[in-house]
Order: sequence, then C-alpha cells, then structure tokens
Amino acid sequence: IYYTHYMHNVMIEESLTQGTEVKKGQTICYVGNTGRSAGPHLHWEIRKGRVKGTRIDPKDILKKEGLII
Repeated sequence: IYYTHYMHNVMIEESLTQGTEVKKGQTICYVGNTGRSAGPHLHWEIRKGRVKGTRIDPKDILKKEGLII
C-alpha cells in the first residue's frame, strides 16, 4: 500500500478524502505557500507500508510510469 502526502498546497479537491483512490492525470491540489514555507510550492511525499510508512523517492515511481524528470 502506498500513501501520499501533499503539503503547503492552497486547496485539495473537495471530492478527495483520506483513502480516496486517484487516477493518473487527476487534479489533486494546487500549489500554495501555507505553513512554514519559503515560497509557493507543493511538498509531495510517497510512503509505503502501514501508518506513516517508509519514504520513497517519487522520482523512482515517476520513472517507472515513463515520466521524464
């Protein structure tokens, strides 16, 4: 099981709640400057496993999906 975390964003799509499965290309949130942030950006984490899980470098998953970074 993979978990994703999105931080410093302005807004998460209202239809999304914890546990919602998202599809490739679906809008999840918009870049923002909330919390302790030095400027507009989106902090995105992928974790694998239970509860907080182990962090995974998103680049590895993006490359598997054929995305150029």
